[in-house]
Amino acid sequence: MDYRLVDDVTLYLKQRGLDERYSEVRIAGGGLAAVDQNNPHWVRTVWENVALSRQLHGIRYLLVINHQDCGAFAHRFGRNAVANPNDEFQLNVRVCTDVVAEAARREPTLTVECAFMGLDGVVRRIDLGPSPAGAPRPAAAPVADQRAAFAERVRARVAAQPLDREQEMELLRAGIVEHGLTADDAAAALRGAVAGADARLGREAEAAVETFLEARAGTRKRVSQTDFESAARLFRAARETVVDQDTARRSVKAVMERRGYYPKRLWWPPFSRAWYDRI
Repeated sequence: MDYRLVDDVTLYLKQRGLDERYSEVRIAGGGLAAVDQNNPHWVRTVWENVALSRQLHGIRYLLVINHQDCGAFAHRFGRNAVANPNDEFQLNVRVCTDVVAEAARREPTLTVECAFMGLDGVVRRIDLGPSPAGAPRPAAAPVADQRAAFAERVRARVAAQPLDREQEMELLRAGIVEHGLTADDAAAALRGAVAGADARLGREAEAAVETFLEARAGTRKRVSQTDFESAARLFRAARETVVDQDTARRSVKAVMERRGYYPKRLWWPPFSRAWYDRI
């Protein structure tokens, strides 16, 4: 809830492809509020909000973002406990370990990720490994869940627009650094999401072409060359120009054949439909 980082948190979630795809609780201490037994009413508030979000929105993933120079941490543990940056980060790791354990107890099917945001807005993922004493700590999320979470993140990103090479590399890096995936797993998730988005765009483009042809062809189901080319341009626009004109023409022809439309013959050369047969 720190006023210095309100816009940074929103920007971070948007960069992860989650814009308007998450429920949000901002509360002093972030993850600390979920486990601080000195403030049991805060703990209850956090988990009741999580439970309600699961009921209303079907959330499957909990992202806890703590931040540098948190006043609630200083108030709870003392200023000296957060004076050193490394000590402050390790304290956040311990708190997030408790958050993961509490989530496992209350919401065992919820995938949990913890992160630490600097005052510059840069986010550092908190990896929860074995404790110093050797006792195992709860994992932030099983690898399979992290893979699923990353795939959902990529699907959300590509649903908005096609990715360029720089954006693909940014997502691959996030899969490796933030989700703990191997390069191969991250690449496979990215390829699958891109293929799925491409198929969705293809279906939407074909639906747009079908609507256009239905309006233009009339009861005789004849499509003029002019309308055919317009349909091909419409297909490309619906696919956000990720296909060339020849591919768009072939796609429109496939729609016509599926819907039983016929090419209108030209007056010159006499009754020719060569323009259509060449596609």
